Amino acid sequence: MGRLTPELIEVAPQYLNPVGQYELCLRDLKIPVIENLGVTLNQFDTIDFTNNDIRKLDGFPFLPKLKTMYLANNHITRIAEGLQQYIPNLDTLMLNNNMLQELIDIDPLATLPKLAHVSFARNPIAMKKDYRLYVIHRLPNLRTLDFNRITQKEREAARKLYKSKSGETVKTQQLKGKNTFVPGAELVKQQQSKPRLTKADADAIKGTAKTKRPSRRYRRRPRDLLSSYTNRQRQVKWLKTHIWHAKRFHMNTLWNYRLPEKSNTKSIRPTYKSLRERCLLHDMSYYGCIQLEGSEEEILEKIKPLFPSSNNNLTPRAKMYLAGQFEGQCLIYKPNTEECLTPISFMWMPPNNQQRKLWLWCH
Repeated sequence: MGRLTPELIEVAPQYLNPVGQYELCLRDLKIPVIENLGVTLNQFDTIDFTNNDIRKLDGFPFLPKLKTMYLANNHITRIAEGLQQYIPNLDTLMLNNNMLQELIDIDPLATLPKLAHVSFARNPIAMKKDYRLYVIHRLPNLRTLDFNRITQKEREAARKLYKSKSGETVKTQQLKGKNTFVPGAELVKQQQSKPRLTKADADAIKGTAKTKRPSRRYRRRPRDLLSSYTNRQRQVKWLKTHIWHAKRFHMNTLWNYRLPEKSNTKSIRPTYKSLRERCLLHDMSYYGCIQLEGSEEEILEKIKPLFPSSNNNLTPRAKMYLAGQFEGQCLIYKPNTEECLTPISFMWMPPNNQQRKLWLWCH
């Protein structure tokens, strides 16, 4: 046998199971007692205790996130009272192949308000008379028992049996087998009489102790990643290829976009080789091209208000660019003002007739 130590819990497998719950796997460890689950920091939806030596369902700290527990193939004979104080949101409990002897052994589960799916298959109580009706009567919120859906007829039969006068006689007969000696029962009563750790005490201890940061695997769950990416785009927009670029380039903020500025990888030479011998794709979805078409005089007249006389930069109206041999860059302004709008790149299409084309690239 081995104890369930904090170190053992930290190295145990943790993963997202097929139903989307974050699960802690503690199978096949020969654990005799449930303990030290406070180190999980209430991170897990599911805990798997299958194939251990647990004898009593007890020892939980306050775990409001816990919804599912697998306890098949153990030696559980007793269930502790007051579990609703520590695992109030438990929805599914698998107790297959344990050692629950009497029907009233399951009574402590009646205090769990959200318990909907339970299995006691291959327990001695599953062979008792009226076993299924008794469980339905004691756990009225159940939807499935032993992997079978509970029907309305079964609920009515359980209500009729245990709400009548004969139901008291039935329950008295079921209690007869409970007067047996249980080793350590007095010690258990003494331990239960001691005050247990309350939620307020647990919060106080948690506040003073150093909080362990959740694992990278937990932090990078798909739903957490998506919400994180959404929050990080509130101030600056991302391109569709941002994740790919961010892993390979130094990113810079330009025009309210996060754009790749220079490569951080050692693949510069292969990139230039691909550019020279094959092809290279560049994401320019943030950059648009505007084409102006008409006679040269008309185009120059239309764009004249965009370039005030105080502007010292060469504009598309400069003679050196009119032949269409060079690409130029300048700033454009709000018409007839000196309020700058954005930098642009421009180029004239070489003249071949009276119609001219001017290309403007801007954000």
